[in-house]
Amino acid sequence: MKQVLLNGKVIWEKDAAGNDGWLHITVPVILSQGENALELKLTKKSERNTPISVWWDDVKFESPEDLFVL
Repeated sequence: MKQVLLNGKVIWEKDAAGNDGWLHITVPVILSQGENALELKLTKKSERNTPISVWWDDVKFESPEDLFVL
């Protein structure tokens, strides 16, 4: 399971099984004042030892003024 956590809370997750290719994901969040912790996590849900590769690329925070709304 691929997960993104913000301050310990899951804000996005997707099964890591299969070949999704590159995904472009946008997740709206509200940051707390002070420090915030962003975690990119890969967890194992089965006992199989199947090799897996996960790449995280171009992770960023955008201000509301930078977002394009359809």
